[in-house]
Amino acid sequence: MMVVGVAFVALAACDDADDAPSPGGAATSPKVQEAQPETASTRPEARPTQPAALDEPAPDPMPALLAQAYRLASQGQLEPARDLAMHYMKGSPDDARAEFLVGMTYHQAGNHAPALPHLERAVKLAPDDRRARRYYAESLFMLGDVEGARREHEAWLDANPDDPVAHYSIGLVDLEEANLDDAASRFRTAIGLFDRMRETDPRRYAAQSAARARCHARLADVHFARDDYEAARDELIESTTIEPRNISAYFTLSVVYRRLGEPELAEDALEHYEAARQAIIDAPSGGDG
Repeated sequence: MMVVGVAFVALAACDDADDAPSPGGAATSPKVQEAQPETASTRPEARPTQPAALDEPAPDPMPALLAQAYRLASQGQLEPARDLAMHYMKGSPDDARAEFLVGMTYHQAGNHAPALPHLERAVKLAPDDRRARRYYAESLFMLGDVEGARREHEAWLDANPDDPVAHYSIGLVDLEEANLDDAASRFRTAIGLFDRMRETDPRRYAAQSAARARCHARLADVHFARDDYEAARDELIESTTIEPRNISAYFTLSVVYRRLGEPELAEDALEHYEAARQAIIDAPSGGDG
C-alpha cells in the first residue's frame, strides 16, 4: 500500500478560510503543528488541511455556551472550547453541533482516536452535516480505516458532486491504495472544479486556493511514484506558486530536483522548506499542542 502524507490533516489546517468554527457552526484549524517532510513515500506534516469551504447556511441560533465554545475554537483555543462543549453536553447530550465541535478539536490537534467517536455520533445525529462527515472520514483514514474513509467520502461526494475537496479526498484514498490512475483522475477533476470556482466565485476560490495547491502536490506524488520527475517538478512548482506555505511540497521538490540532477535547485527548495517550517514552529500556538 502506498503511503500518502497526512494530507487530510493538512487539508483541514490551512486550505479553508471559510470553514472556521464560529457561532454559525463551521470549523477551522489552528496553527499547523511541526511539519515533517512529505514525499511520495513518507507521511508528511502532522495536522492538516484546512479543508475547503462549504458555504453552508448558519444553523439555528446556538445557546450562548455553545456559541462561546465555537468562538474559542475559531481562535485556536481548542482545549477550552472542548471543555465548554463537554459541559454543555451534560444538559444537551443529543446536540450534533456540540459533538462535532468536540470531535473537531481533537481532530485538529491530530488526536484522531478520541475524535472518532464524537465525529461518528455527530454524523448519526446530523447525517446531512457535510463538515461532520468530512472530518469523520479524515479521522477514519488517519486511523487506517481506508475502506471506511472511502465510504464516507463517497457519501459526501454523492451529495456534493461538484465539491472539489470531495474529489481530492477520494483521490487521497486511491493514492493510499496505489490506484495511481484513479488518484490522478480525481486530482485533475478537483483542479478543474477549482478552475471553474475561480471564474464563478472568486471570493470562495481565494479562500480555498491552498486546497487547489494540495491537489497539484498530490498529483506530483502520482508522477513521483511513476518516476516521472519532470512532471512531478512542474506540479510542485505550481503548488508552491499558488500556496507558498505548502511547505512539504518544497521538501518533495528538493527530492525531485536531486533525482533530476539539479543539486543547486534542490538546495534552494530545501532552504524554502526549512525557513517556512521554522516560521510555523515559531508562530504563536493556539491550543492542544
